[in-house]
Amino acid sequence: RLGLRLAGGRDAYAERQRRLGLDERVCAAEVEYISAIGDAKGAPKRRARKMGKTQEDSWVFSSGGFCAARDKRVCWSVTVESIGDEMRVGFTTDPLTLLKRETRTLRQPAAYLYSDGSKVRGVFAGGRRVSKESVQPFGTGSRVAVQLDFERDRARWYRDGVHVFTLRGLPRGEIFAAVALAADGDAVTVAPHSSSYAPIDGGARAAAAAAIAQPRAGPHSAEDSRDGEDEGD
Repeated sequence: RLGLRLAGGRDAYAERQRRLGLDERVCAAEVEYISAIGDAKGAPKRRARKMGKTQEDSWVFSSGGFCAARDKRVCWSVTVESIGDEMRVGFTTDPLTLLKRETRTLRQPAAYLYSDGSKVRGVFAGGRRVSKESVQPFGTGSRVAVQLDFERDRARWYRDGVHVFTLRGLPRGEIFAAVALAADGDAVTVAPHSSSYAPIDGGARAAAAAAIAQPRAGPHSAEDSRDGEDEGD
């Protein structure tokens, strides 16, 4: 399994893998799309690196979407290769609106994002924080997994195998994997997760508890303190 529980045989399996490839048309003047090491020639690009110095976030989206009508459970990972400023990892139901960049990234109504924590910490959904600020941050070398569970109507985020937050109630319509890159040189690899259930081991859980007990230092913006909280499990 590569993070995809599905029916319909090998062709349907391959088609869903294709959808987790990156859409190279998105922010093409700002983002360089690269084949991951070991990928076959012609395979969907899975690595992205911001190369523009634009002050706005550059978006990276999966080439296809997922929905309850044809998918049961989907899980992908985002390996953070380099991060210079801020990064958000999650999904969206409206890539076109996000590309207009008319609203700050974490205020976007169609964005569901886990923020790295360098300036703003937490998980945001529909333009507001839905987690506590104490969720662990992520940085260079982290592996963030996102799981969409259409059967249980929920989304989950994991960092290095440790559960971060559960969002109950998935948005309707097509859901696309999304990453927001802020700084020149920010780079990620997006790939199907090795299991449709992200693992949690004791050592990683202990490390996460230590990270929460001693949160990473960094300024919080004004928007960070205004949002309400709705803790997940």
